[in-house]
Amino acid sequence: MTPSEIQSSKGATTRSGVTSQVCTSQVCINDNSERIEVRLFLIPLKMEPMASAIPVSIADQKYISLTTFRKSGVGVATPVWFGEEDGKLYVMTRSDMGKTKRVRNNPQVRVAPCTMRGTVTGAEIAATARILPPDEHARARQAINRKYWAARIPLLWWRTDTYLELTFE
Repeated sequence: MTPSEIQSSKGATTRSGVTSQVCTSQVCINDNSERIEVRLFLIPLKMEPMASAIPVSIADQKYISLTTFRKSGVGVATPVWFGEEDGKLYVMTRSDMGKTKRVRNNPQVRVAPCTMRGTVTGAEIAATARILPPDEHARARQAINRKYWAARIPLLWWRTDTYLELTFE
């Protein structure tokens, strides 16, 4: 190959949208008419989807206002305890409560930091709620128990039979 044939080239190999190799090479001619080829290889990167993170305004709060929506579109806000784990929030409730019925009809919810009485103290954030199947209750319960000592008293919460998982867009 002569210097006039290749002065600079770039190559990239992609697989499923992930760059697996990038090479840049450049051919230079020094004062003694010698060809020098310089190659720069970049380390392959593996792109992994980011886990949805808990918003900073919600993390480490004592209470959140969980707004669920009726079929008519009217929001109903409820102050709740919550546990945090792996970028998700967990809320305990009962299957016969209004918020559970509303989540079954519309999983789109709004979450905001609030006081014990439900006075919102920050911006609302959109989230998606999912009613957990019974085999996932233990993980949600542990997340809540780590945060609230009163949640560990079975006599107070014996009717709790439903857990919601909240993820953020």
